[in-house]
Amino acid sequence: MADSLDQLLVDLETGTEEKRIKALQWIGYQMDPADGARVSGVVRRLASDPSPAIRYHARLALDEIERRTGVTRPAPAQQESEILELLAHEAPEVRLRGVLSGYAIRSEPLFEKLTQLLRDERDPWVRASLVKAVASYRRKVSLPLLVKALEDPDGRVRANTVEALATLDNPVISSRIAEMVDDPEHRVQSAVLTALSRDGGGDIRPRIETMLASGRVWLQASAVYVLQELMPPWSQELLEGFLKRGIEDRRLRTRVVNIIEVLSRRESKPPESGAA
Repeated sequence: MADSLDQLLVDLETGTEEKRIKALQWIGYQMDPADGARVSGVVRRLASDPSPAIRYHARLALDEIERRTGVTRPAPAQQESEILELLAHEAPEVRLRGVLSGYAIRSEPLFEKLTQLLRDERDPWVRASLVKAVASYRRKVSLPLLVKALEDPDGRVRANTVEALATLDNPVISSRIAEMVDDPEHRVQSAVLTALSRDGGGDIRPRIETMLASGRVWLQASAVYVLQELMPPWSQELLEGFLKRGIEDRRLRTRVVNIIEVLSRRESKPPESGAA
């Protein structure tokens, strides 16, 4: 592993995929919280890396940086005028705060600003939140813009768009979502499988089994996410088999163990007695 923070940053910026993954794992497990500010920028960029393995580990590292450094999000804005001001700010992190604050207020000026921002926004983190914010208004006029977001180059945006559109119960939209089941982004795949299962769109078990057997931690994590969200009757069987075969990533292994424990408690809970 890197001998210093400077070397760690070099590995993150210019190292091989293997070196960058090891650096991201080191950040998650061993990094001094005081160094969080220095590494968060490059880790954030790696969360949009072309490599799904690097994206997966970068997103975990970002979560860990936030947890270990005690970062707290600013309180949401309360007034429409303040939210509109945030949405117009030049800094993407400020615009993101505006998007997240907008859920508390519904107004035509906010809806118009959110849709305009979704058309023009360049930052993928902001776009990923915008699609859910715009969809929450459930306006037909925004559907073409949201469907277009299914083709966004950033996987997080596509995944969030699938999740947002799946709440609209539109048969045409559901058909379009089903077409994305083979999307190269693992988060999109898990979002599509979750949506299809909830819509009664066929047996997802074969795809979940394939993802668990893939040997790719990001696909395995997505499969586990779907099982945790839906908890079909065969979840415990698949997860116990996955655990028995061995899970190298310790975070994923811990998550699987915790889900199995929850499922086991549900199985062992005695049925409620009927009325006397």
